[in-house]
Amino acid sequence: MKKKIIHVPNNVNYISDWVGFENEIPQGQVIINKKYPGCGLTYWALHNNIPTVLCVPRKYLAENKVEQMEKKHESCFYFRPSSKTDREKQKEENEKTFMNLRNYITWQNPFSPCHTVPKVIVTYDSLPTIYPILKDSGIGFLYVVDEHQACFQDYTLKPDVIERVSSLLYKLCNVWYISATPILEEYLDRMEFLQNLPYIELEWSEDKIMKVQTQYLPMTSTVDEIGKIISRYRNDGFFDTIIENGICYESTEAIFFVNNVRDIAKVITENKLQASEVNILVANDSKNKKIIKGLGNGFGFGKIPLRGKPHCTYTFCSKCSYFGVDFYSTSASTYVFADSNVKSMCTDLSLDLVQIVGRQRLAENRFRKRCTIYVKTTIGTTTSREQFYADQEMKWQQSEAICNEWNKLSQGALAATEVKRDICPYGVIYENPLTRERIAKNCVNALIAEQHAWEMRDRIYVRHESVQSVIVRNGFKMADNPDLPPMLLSFIDEFYRLEDDNTRMMYFTQFFDTYPDLLAYSNGIHNISSKYYNYYYVYGSDGLRAFNYDMAALEQYYERYKELYLLTPEITKSFVIGERYSKKYIKDTLTEIYRRCHINKTAKAIDLQEYFNIEEVKISTGLNNRTNGFLIKAK
Repeated sequence: MKKKIIHVPNNVNYISDWVGFENEIPQGQVIINKKYPGCGLTYWALHNNIPTVLCVPRKYLAENKVEQMEKKHESCFYFRPSSKTDREKQKEENEKTFMNLRNYITWQNPFSPCHTVPKVIVTYDSLPTIYPILKDSGIGFLYVVDEHQACFQDYTLKPDVIERVSSLLYKLCNVWYISATPILEEYLDRMEFLQNLPYIELEWSEDKIMKVQTQYLPMTSTVDEIGKIISRYRNDGFFDTIIENGICYESTEAIFFVNNVRDIAKVITENKLQASEVNILVANDSKNKKIIKGLGNGFGFGKIPLRGKPHCTYTFCSKCSYFGVDFYSTSASTYVFADSNVKSMCTDLSLDLVQIVGRQRLAENRFRKRCTIYVKTTIGTTTSREQFYADQEMKWQQSEAICNEWNKLSQGALAATEVKRDICPYGVIYENPLTRERIAKNCVNALIAEQHAWEMRDRIYVRHESVQSVIVRNGFKMADNPDLPPMLLSFIDEFYRLEDDNTRMMYFTQFFDTYPDLLAYSNGIHNISSKYYNYYYVYGSDGLRAFNYDMAALEQYYERYKELYLLTPEITKSFVIGERYSKKYIKDTLTEIYRRCHINKTAKAIDLQEYFNIEEVKISTGLNNRTNGFLIKAK
C-alpha cells in the first residue's frame, strides 16, 4: 500500500471550504481516509463541478442525500430499481427509469448548450445495472464509493452482490473509495479489488476532531437494558443531563443502535411504546416487514428526519440504516448494544462505533459527544487460532473444488445453481457486469471477512478489558475504566498511533522493560499482534536492540527459530533412521508438518538433508515397479 498523508489547511472546516481539493488527489483509483464523519466529503462530491456517480451501500443513505438536495432544489438523479413483483411490470417500470436517466444525462451533458453538472446517486447493487447507460453517455464520471468498508462487512451477507459491483469498479478509470472508517490495513492489503491502491489519509488539526466520551457497561440482555433506560426516562423526563456555564441541558431523545430487529420489536412491545413515539430504521425486507407488522397498527418503517424536522423520542437503528446518514437532533443521546453471542450484533468496534457517533451533525446537540455502549462478551468455547485457520484451509479446498465443477456447467445451469454455505463456504456465483457471463468463484474476500469476524468474537469480545482497549485505540475517551490500568490503556492508544512496525517494536520493548508486571496482564487480551510478544520473549531486550528492532530481520531469524525448535522434533519423530521412504511420501509428510507449524515454505523431499544424512535409493512399490526415494541415516 502506498500511503500518503495530506494535511488539511487550518482554515478548512469542511472539504467544501477547500479550494482545489481535487488537485490534491491523484488520478485513477484511490482510497481516501477522511478520518472523521461529518467533514463534508460526500457533500463536496455532490456539489462540485465534476460529473459524479455517488455509490452508496444502503437505500437509507441514498434517500437521505437525495432529500437533502431536493430541499435545496438541487439537481441529481437517484436510480431506484422497480419493486414490482410482476416481471413484465417490473421490466416496463425499469425501462422508464432507464429512459429518464438517459434524458437526465443528455440534458446535463457538458457538451449541451444549457448544462449543469450531472450527479447520479445509486446503491452498490444497482451500479452494474445502470453502468451501460453511464458508459454510453461519453461523460467521464468520477465514481465515489461512499462508506467503502461496507464492501468488506457485507461479504458475509451478500457476497454475490459485492463481487459483482467490485469486479466492475476494478475496471473503471476514476474511483474514489471514501470513508471515515476504512477497512483495517491488515485486511485492506488482501482485498482483491483494493490491493496496492494509493491510500490518502487526511490529517486534521486536533481542534477539528470531536472527542467522544464513552461510558462502557457490561450487560446480560439488550432488551432488559433498553427497558431500564426507558423506565428512567419516564420517571425523570430526560435521558441525560449536561451542565454548561451554570445551565442544565436535558436530553429528551434517544437513539438505540441495535442490530437485531426482533429485539427492537420486543422492546417496543414489553415497554408499551406508542407508534407516535417510535422511529424504526431497519432494512425494508420481507422478514422485517413481518416483524414490524406484528407490532400492530401505526407501526412501520421509519425515515431519517431532515434538518429542522421533528424527531421521535425513541429511534431504533440497525446497521442497514446508519452508514453515512445525517441525523439532526438537537438533544439525542446515543446508546450502542453489542452482543458477540448474536452474530448480527457483534459490533465491529474498529468500524461501526466511529460511524455511529459521527451520525449526529448539529453542534448544538451537546450530547453528541457522549456515547454509552453496552457489551455482552462471548460466552462458551471459542476457537483457537490454529484450529480456526486449519478449518479455513479445509473449507477453502472444499469450495475450490466445487467452484471448479460449477464452472463446467452451462450458463443456464449455473444461473439455477443455489450456493449452500455449509457445502461451499466461500463460493459465490455472480454475473460479470461487463460480459454478462455467470462465474463461480472461490472468494478470498469472503475468507478474509470471516477471519475478521472471528478476530472480533474470539479474540476481542472474550473479555471486557480487550473491548475497552479497542474503544480507546479508536480515539474515544473512556468515562470509567475500573478494570483496566490507565497506564496500559495509554500504551495501547500510543502503540497504534505509531506508523512504523520497527518503531512499534521499540516502543513495545521499552514499555514492558519499564512495566514488566503489565506484560502478563496484557498478553493475549488486547488487539496487538502476537508477533511483538513472540519476538520480545524469544530475543529479549538485548537481542531486539542488537537487531535495531528491524522487524524484517527479526522475522527472518524467527522463522529459523521455528524451524529449529518446532520443526526438528516433528520431523525427527516422523522419519526413522535406517528406513527407506519414497520422495512423494517425504514431500507429503513435510507439507503437513509445515502446515501444522505455520512454516511458509514449499516442501521438498531434499529438505530432509537438514536433519539427516540421506542416500538416493530405489524403492519397490509392487511387481516390477520401483520409485525414487531416500535411505535415512544419522547425521
